[in-house]
Amino acid sequence: MLKTQSIFSEVLLRVLPIMALVSLLFFAVLIRQEWQRLHETNQQIATVRTENLANLLREPLWQFSDVIINNVLSTNLSAQTLCLQIQDEFANILHTQGDCLAPEGEWFSSTIRYQLNDQLRDIGQLNAKVITRPNLANLSPQLTYLSLLTLLLFISLSLAALWAFRKVVLLPLSRVTQSLSHYRQTKELQPVAWQSHNELGQFVALFNQSIELQDQYQQQLLAAKTKAEQALDELKLTQAQLIHSEKMASLGSIVAGIAHEINTPIGNSLTVASTLSDKLKNFQQSMAQGLRKSTLDQFLGDVEEASNILTRSLNMAAEQVANFKQVAVDQTSEQKRPFELGAVIKEVLSTLRPSIKHKDIQVLLELESDLLMNSYPGPLGQVISNCFNNSVLHGLDNNSLDNNAGQIRICARQLTKQEVELVVADNGKGMTEEQLARAMDPFFTTKLGQGGSGLGLHLVYQLVSQTLKGKIRLESHPNQGFRVILQLPNDPNLTMLDGPHAE
Repeated sequence: MLKTQSIFSEVLLRVLPIMALVSLLFFAVLIRQEWQRLHETNQQIATVRTENLANLLREPLWQFSDVIINNVLSTNLSAQTLCLQIQDEFANILHTQGDCLAPEGEWFSSTIRYQLNDQLRDIGQLNAKVITRPNLANLSPQLTYLSLLTLLLFISLSLAALWAFRKVVLLPLSRVTQSLSHYRQTKELQPVAWQSHNELGQFVALFNQSIELQDQYQQQLLAAKTKAEQALDELKLTQAQLIHSEKMASLGSIVAGIAHEINTPIGNSLTVASTLSDKLKNFQQSMAQGLRKSTLDQFLGDVEEASNILTRSLNMAAEQVANFKQVAVDQTSEQKRPFELGAVIKEVLSTLRPSIKHKDIQVLLELESDLLMNSYPGPLGQVISNCFNNSVLHGLDNNSLDNNAGQIRICARQLTKQEVELVVADNGKGMTEEQLARAMDPFFTTKLGQGGSGLGLHLVYQLVSQTLKGKIRLESHPNQGFRVILQLPNDPNLTMLDGPHAE
């Protein structure tokens, strides 16, 4: 009972401050919403008053009745309306009343129109500087209600949390204690039957299911190995089909590397499964000698760690297979829509900048405004992303700049009425002539086994030439950076660039 009371007290001390913080945040949100509502209401009132005053002034303004206009303006000045100003249709100030230089207040404008020969003619504009920000006096009537609502929320959350703790934790804990006492007296391990998912319940459930789970892991590993072998067969079959193409003549030497990338996580999985089997045997021996909680905890930790390693390794193998299959994906299934090129580039860069957050790399943009296109923003974004990642991984790696800051420059300009030019360039280590000639070949990479898949620039070539109907050209020299130059039609369906797509 003392132990239960101690746990309850500790939880109480931890829960109440959290609930109080949540309630205070809720109260702050309510105050902010009420302030915003009053602010918007004041803005609406100011807008309506400005429009009404503009209608009132149209006849005096048309008649050039300065006395009437000044009387109307001075009459409508108040503690909230700081300044009233009338401009003619050429923005010349005609009349001013009040303190227009006051730091507080917002400007509201309304066009003054006069009906002449059944037509409305703009004869001027009324500008009003009005204080619309609510003060504490405006919020006072709502503070009591919001405070009571926040207090009710705090009490409700606290009672709900404490009730849930008693039901979910204390009740199952007493049943676990009874089961362990029975084991200590009879040396008979008796599963605890309940529907809770707390830690003690998971310990007992995992103990009863350990042998079954081990068998399931082995079956999953065997199934994954079979799938990986099938994927390897598909890779070899694809190699035989692609080798007939002169463009893909280098695939033969790459398949072995891809196969190695797949076999490595599979080998790791087999090692983990073997180790897990030994752990199970040791655990069964410990059970025969008398199971301790520390032994059970250790075994559960080993099982969890092994499961994580198996999942990670098999996902790596699946990812390699998916990357290989991506070569044959038809990019023309992407949706076509109008867009502004600069906006798309900036959206893509917003997702790429975190990858260079801790690297000494600058991204420079030189984008002409209003580069409107009716094309495929999805494939175009993939092209920009692949070129960007190619520069980061290959051109601007840690050993390529001799302590100089890396730069990635993206330029976009209107080349002709029907075409735009997009350039992605870096100041990295560049390429040799031999490497440049093979840069767009599938699976060609200078980082095999170090994160490079060899598919990045090849996918760029496919997307530019097949989906975007454009041209691509590469320029590079050793230690002089790397440039990808794209010539793209504004509309792939209406404007077709002449000549081959790759230069």
